[in-house]
Amino acid sequence: MRQSRSLAWVVLLLMYAGGCGDDDSGSNANNDNQNQVQPECGNGEVEVGEECDDGSANSDSVADACRTDCRDHYCQDGVVDSGEACDDGNDANNDGCLDDCVENVCGDGIVNEDPNGNGGQVEACDDPDPAICRPDCGQDFRDCGNGDPTDQGESCDDGEGFNGDNPNACRADCQHPSCGDGITDDLFAEECDDATMNGVPPSVCKGDCTLTTCGDGYIGGVEQCDGTDLQGETCVSLGYTGGTLGCLSGVDPVEDCQYDTSGCFSDCGNGVAETGEDCDGADLGGQDCVSLGLTDGVLACKPGLCRWDQSGCYHCGDWDCDLQAGESSANCPTDCYCGDGYCVYPAETPTTCNQDCGMCGDGSCDDDPWHAENFTSCPGDCPCGDGHCSDGDTAAACPADCFCGNNRCDVDETIMSCPADCGRSFGEPCIFDNQCGGITSLPADCIGYVQPGSGYDMPFGFCTGTCYNDTHCAPLGGICFTGDNVCLKPCTVDGDCRQADGYTCTAFFGGNFCLGPHN
Repeated sequence: MRQSRSLAWVVLLLMYAGGCGDDDSGSNANNDNQNQVQPECGNGEVEVGEECDDGSANSDSVADACRTDCRDHYCQDGVVDSGEACDDGNDANNDGCLDDCVENVCGDGIVNEDPNGNGGQVEACDDPDPAICRPDCGQDFRDCGNGDPTDQGESCDDGEGFNGDNPNACRADCQHPSCGDGITDDLFAEECDDATMNGVPPSVCKGDCTLTTCGDGYIGGVEQCDGTDLQGETCVSLGYTGGTLGCLSGVDPVEDCQYDTSGCFSDCGNGVAETGEDCDGADLGGQDCVSLGLTDGVLACKPGLCRWDQSGCYHCGDWDCDLQAGESSANCPTDCYCGDGYCVYPAETPTTCNQDCGMCGDGSCDDDPWHAENFTSCPGDCPCGDGHCSDGDTAAACPADCFCGNNRCDVDETIMSCPADCGRSFGEPCIFDNQCGGITSLPADCIGYVQPGSGYDMPFGFCTGTCYNDTHCAPLGGICFTGDNVCLKPCTVDGDCRQADGYTCTAFFGGNFCLGPHN
């Protein structure tokens, strides 16, 4: 009985609840309408429980829009809104986008492992220690040496103990050899590798790890220039008075790509030894015979040429008794002694050293440089009046034989005092400079005799012209050898040279020239 009463009350309560409200029929004027209004997202009105409602503009794909559930846009809603670098719609931190909508980048300490992530790069590691992680997070060095070259960031891996600094091998960082790593790998077409200095003068290694060569446009090593690139230098900047600076090429490996100063000139004759000059007048540039490697003597300067005149110097020990320079048996007995096979007049004569100078009285006037018989030393063999002015004889001693016009440049004659005898031409044999004349407009030289330390085994040479450039030698058919500032005759075959005097066509400093036994 009590149970059926309880069920009746439940029924009555349900009926009462159903009767409450308003079916919107009739008027609501008495405020007895108890209608319950529910929020409707998308009607354009922000109602209870809604953060926003832009009506039809609500969107789940447009940045900064009110979402279709009437919530404001937010991080992790899958849309990149203002102030967000990324938004992948989740709270994971290793997929390229962090849970605060910031890109996962190298250096943030979080490894980006997802190749399909919404931002950043796929990382092998992310650690500030450069011994562990490559600065770009592209390689974990802890994997290098395990023998697996497929690990991210590795191009090779020969295993622990095999990677290193050996040429042509996998490097210690599991990378293939490359130009710029400081190791020359010949199997990779490298000729050199100066690491960060490749292509930076004065390194001889170019940017592609090949050695510089003259003519390649790159100035490296001992090169001063290359082609038209003079590195901003001019004759004036090098200390010359003026002229045109060039760059040597095709001369020889030593001189190629060095400054060619043959077109530069100095004010020779002003008494001051300037750049490009050995000396000028009395200014010898602080040098003397000793400082130039000779034993002693008097150093001079060739006028008009501004080159050292070493004819007054001697070199004791070269087996050449240089009397003109003051060498004698007293100051150099190793060069000047009786029995050396050379008759050195006047220190030795047939009388004082018959061993070297021959027999005075044998009826033969041996006036060659070895025996040096003449009217003064051996009048019996070389009488005055025999029509022959012997070496060493002078006009004062024997005027009948020694005079200007006898077709012999005697020791007391010069080109100025007797041009008819002393004007020997280009290439003709000579002993002293005064025998050469009419060679060029500049002073003449007898090359091959007075050359201390040269080792010449003949006491005579050939006449040549002093020169600054090829123009001075043009009348002779020669060119200027700037190494000694003398004219040399170019040739093709031995027949172009004076073969009777021992001259042959010889390769010399990038060309072929007529050179004899005295050169």
